[in-house]
Amino acid sequence: MKRIKTFSKEKLIDCWSHGKKISLNNIRYRVGRMSYGDYFLEPGKPQGETKPFNKGTLWLERIDKDNYKI
Repeated sequence: MKRIKTFSKEKLIDCWSHGKKISLNNIRYRVGRMSYGDYFLEPGKPQGETKPFNKGTLWLERIDKDNYKI
């Protein structure tokens, strides 16, 4: 069974704005944010806005106004 991992909005904003990485299952992810507010975790080097996301990108689902989950 897959374990649900949750993140606070505060943690995601801090990682996104300061370029900090999040480690899950020994994989380091950068925190990305879409212009409309959705957050995602992307492994590897950032691809830029005109290229597809890296394989293994995880999209976060908003639980409530202050928390997100994988």
